[in-house]
Amino acid sequence: AAGVGEAAGVRPASRSRLTDELAAAANVPVVVDAVARSYRIESTRRTGWPATRWLVRFRPDPLRRLNLRSSSPSQLNRTSLPAAGAPERARTDAAVREFADAASAGAPGPWRAVIRGAAREGREALPDALDQAIAGTDLMASRKSWWWGVFNVVQWLALLTVLGGLGWLGVLAGLAYLQMPVPEVPKVEGWPIPTVMIAGGVVLGIFLALTGKFIGAGAARARAARARKRLRAAVGEVARDFVVEPVDVEVSRLASFNAALKAAGGK
Repeated sequence: AAGVGEAAGVRPASRSRLTDELAAAANVPVVVDAVARSYRIESTRRTGWPATRWLVRFRPDPLRRLNLRSSSPSQLNRTSLPAAGAPERARTDAAVREFADAASAGAPGPWRAVIRGAAREGREALPDALDQAIAGTDLMASRKSWWWGVFNVVQWLALLTVLGGLGWLGVLAGLAYLQMPVPEVPKVEGWPIPTVMIAGGVVLGIFLALTGKFIGAGAARARAARARKRLRAAVGEVARDFVVEPVDVEVSRLASFNAALKAAGGK
């Protein structure tokens, strides 16, 4: 009878907390931030003012620096995230210990030790498994947004309009310099059309660039949220394989042991 006692088992809340803690220890927030920044950089490169967008090329891609830019993630890939140090390992150990304590609550002393031991069996392999899970997660880094193409076309049209206006004024200035007849310049509401073309193209380009930044910021947050969800799911699978299932096995063994004791006592 002394050995009879039911363990609390794996609860959704404790499993969710384990996943959250492992995700934090595995630098998932760093990856999510890199996803957002990478999208904003790519968005500016594709929708910014064509005359200046080339400057964005000098800004390093955060995802590429982490070796997470591949369009075909593989479970064999590794990230370039900082290796797990003492703080990360301590956080991982604490999360596993807290999960095991919650799952073994109510079990007899020897069984509590067995359940806790099962939770710790894979702790040495956890950091590498988590890194590999992150590397194998599709972060949609190479996926293009449809609105980039629209903004890009209009931006080039705006730039060509500016260049057309400048070219027109250049021809007129050249004719005047050569003392040749200068044709009358058409006007719109009293403004010379070349001037309107230059001003309109510049204003449109600036407006599109600012609008693109605003839309890009919102889209970056949405993509980061999707990446966070996928990464959390990947971390959850690692937690299941290395911690949850071994604990579940021992909890089930305790339940079977208790059932056998009760059956024997009833005879």
